[in-house]
Amino acid sequence: MFLAHLSVEQKRAFMVLAKRLMLADEDFAKEEKEILELMSIETGVPIPENIDGEETKILLELFPDKKSRVATMLEFIGIVYADSNVDPSEDQFISEVASAFQMTQSEIADYTSWITRQINLHKEAISFFDEGE
Repeated sequence: MFLAHLSVEQKRAFMVLAKRLMLADEDFAKEEKEILELMSIETGVPIPENIDGEETKILLELFPDKKSRVATMLEFIGIVYADSNVDPSEDQFISEVASAFQMTQSEIADYTSWITRQINLHKEAISFFDEGE
């Protein structure tokens, strides 16, 4: 949704980081895989096979401005909440990114609240199609 705000280099880094986040809990959920496929289409960047190259810290340095950082964080939080199961390892990843991006806990709470509301609204919209069948 917000990946258009990223440069090509940032999109490549984002895809590596997103896959690392999805694998953080050692459970590559179906919902997460579908999201990664959609993100690949949105960014025009293939899903990375090898995610062990650059250190996370170095990849995060590619996001120097507020716009790219907020866009990235909103997407990461969406990934974490996609399968309705926030694992401590995913939460740790978000905390590490927040620290690198110099984001406050209050900002992360606001972003998380917004994302969870969007997910619930999406589920509600989907239910409109199911009624009466």
